[in-house]
Amino acid sequence: MSSKLIAIVGPSGTGKSTSIRTLNPDETFIINVARKELPFRGADKLYTAEKKNYFEVDDIKQITTLLQQISTGAPQIKNIVMDDAIYSMAFGMVKKATETGFTKFSLLAQDVTTMLTTARRLRSDLKVFYLSHSETVEDEGKIVGQKIKTIGEHLPVLI
Repeated sequence: MSSKLIAIVGPSGTGKSTSIRTLNPDETFIINVARKELPFRGADKLYTAEKKNYFEVDDIKQITTLLQQISTGAPQIKNIVMDDAIYSMAFGMVKKATETGFTKFSLLAQDVTTMLTTARRLRSDLKVFYLSHSETVEDEGKIVGQKIKTIGEHLPVLI
């Protein structure tokens, strides 16, 4: 299997989530990680749990399981959108805030890696859109580019 993992990255307010409106809701499943309202008219009627094309979840392991379930059990779905996926990392960090030591970072990085690897190994007719904020990259005080925002220095960007 070889699904397509596509990152849509940019600053807040640049239309990442709004671009979902161009997808066919009968063929699209939204994983709403940040549990925020979708920013386009009629979204609350097009994407619902009752229509089985929308779910709010921020736990990385649950997202990974959901990706697999959609791939094997929902052949009508051709697009999966992980909206504001950076929050899965942020919420994972908050859940481990009271733990001491470096192991918590390694485990979180492992979970993120598993989620993204899974997203790449789904049905071949699936596209997985990973929507995320960008982060400015500087070198010696000068802006040299943008990258996918991550939490911490040790978490992977595998897209």
